[in-house]
Amino acid sequence: METYQNITASKKRFRTESMFPGIGEEIHIDDMVFSLLEDQKRIDAKFLYDTTGTRLFQEICLLRDYYPSRTALHVLKESVIPSLPSYEEVEIVTIGPGDNLKAKSLVMHMSHRSAKRIRFTPVEFSESAINITTQSVQNMFENVEINPIHTDLNEPFTLPEPDMPRIYYMFGSSPGQPEDHRTIPLLSTIRSNMNKHDILLAGFDRVKPVHILEKAYNDSKGLVAAFNKNVLSVTNRVTAAGIDPSMFVHQAFFNTKLSRIEMHLKATEDLNLHLRKAGLILGMIRGESIRTATAKKYSRIDIEETAAAAGFRINELYNDAKKWYTIAELGIA
Repeated sequence: METYQNITASKKRFRTESMFPGIGEEIHIDDMVFSLLEDQKRIDAKFLYDTTGTRLFQEICLLRDYYPSRTALHVLKESVIPSLPSYEEVEIVTIGPGDNLKAKSLVMHMSHRSAKRIRFTPVEFSESAINITTQSVQNMFENVEINPIHTDLNEPFTLPEPDMPRIYYMFGSSPGQPEDHRTIPLLSTIRSNMNKHDILLAGFDRVKPVHILEKAYNDSKGLVAAFNKNVLSVTNRVTAAGIDPSMFVHQAFFNTKLSRIEMHLKATEDLNLHLRKAGLILGMIRGESIRTATAKKYSRIDIEETAAAAGFRINELYNDAKKWYTIAELGIA
């Protein structure tokens, strides 16, 4: 059974289709508690994107220090978009969190190419992220159909049957994307929803000097730190934990062995986490951390191996001049 939630935009109404109708508070509690019981305590990055977190991430994407969004947008506008074919009708399917600028650039391109019918379908766990993105697109493009889909990207999902060609895009390597071991399963799920003429635009942040990588996640304005610590407020709402955010500090560093940025919240003193709704008390010692997000950084070989493992062929690789970011155009192998 599918459920629909009507959301009011400034000029039109659109509906959010839930892939897990009737999901209850207990599901979120289980997700959090099981992760916090791991040897490396963890909060799934999907919980970063409540209303406050989503708005903070939109601000982060505009920072000079945070190069991934800016560089990805440059590659998209300068290299990818000019190479896309014309469509009479097309559905643009975005997978996971991101900033509005890339979505609007794709929609604007299709509109300027005289596409007679355009549908925009963001697929995301966070209803807040969906609402902000859909309202932004709706406000700018009156004639675009909007079909937001609320689902957990950590699990397989099936989209509605297509009635037009689709361009999928997933600009990875940002906080909130599934962790490394879930990337290939997610790409495989996307592939299972594609027809042979559909394409996937997949973004890969490239390996580069560590000081550049770490500066992006430790910006001078402290927005990434605020974004990270906000997940404690989400944890308090979900589990009634009563965690004091001031007892944690933001930590982001490049894990050379795993080739990824890791975001953590490090305890500044010994403390107990009272997860009241779960009936648990978890102890933490000073210096112990909760991992909240990872962002994989790729070499060209990593990109090729990841695409192949998920059943894709690489049609084209688009890069900026410094090769800081790659957008791969992928088709079904």
